[in-house]
Amino acid sequence: MLKKLAVVSVLVVMPLLILAACGTAQQRAQRKLEQRGIPFTEDAFVENAYKGDSDAVKLFLDAGMNPNAANHDGRPALVAAALEGRETVVDQLLDARGDINVKTKEGQTALMGAAVNGNPRVVNMLLSRGAELDTKDAHDFTALMYADGAHKPEVRDLLVKAGAKDWHPGPLETPAKPIPLPKKQAEKS
Repeated sequence: MLKKLAVVSVLVVMPLLILAACGTAQQRAQRKLEQRGIPFTEDAFVENAYKGDSDAVKLFLDAGMNPNAANHDGRPALVAAALEGRETVVDQLLDARGDINVKTKEGQTALMGAAVNGNPRVVNMLLSRGAELDTKDAHDFTALMYADGAHKPEVRDLLVKAGAKDWHPGPLETPAKPIPLPKKQAEKS
């Protein structure tokens, strides 16, 4: 009888001890990050999204990191990844229910980042998932304005075809308003 009780105890208790030693899935993911020398911080999360390290981003998300987390400068991981054209990471963050219209402290969105970078695939990905086209940042710039300013005509065309309000009436080289000349030049004219 004691032998049976000992065997049953080992069969029941050992798996519980093993499970307790392994911890939760979140704890295991955090340990894997630590093993890679990556701290479980929002700054490190955004940095790895920016670098395009999709394995690290997955570990952060598995460890419970908010997909909308921002670094100390107020840049969310999604904006950082879109700015660098990191398609896989952008997809991961959106699949983890990241806010497609999350903003930096200055009001820039992932679509603005992808527009200034000139990455049409990331722009299409964001548009297909419902990114707002005409959101303005703190300086009243839209994604279309960023594409224009960075001279990214392919992205500009995508945004206009998607319905972005065209702020510029003519070719990129023609300013929307005449640029006033300094007084000395105006007097000479």
